[in-house]
Amino acid sequence: MRKHEIKTTNQTFSLPLDISSELRAYVKSRERSHFVAEAIRKEIEAKKEELRQEYLSASEDEGQIEAMKDWDGTLSDGLE
Repeated sequence: MRKHEIKTTNQTFSLPLDISSELRAYVKSRERSHFVAEAIRKEIEAKKEELRQEYLSASEDEGQIEAMKDWDGTLSDGLE
């Protein structure tokens, strides 16, 4: 394997017919894997950011903070 070559794996999944047709119409066959990988990468990054924002919101929520204090107390009860 070349030094800068990326390892890959084959995946089998289904696409809606309209998406498949558009993919074939607008993306050259030799570019499809890269196109799909980049689209998935962008979506995963968006999901990660969404989760980060939700965690940050939860950590600033007074109700969540109180619930964590109660949970910490519950956990420490069993440690004595």
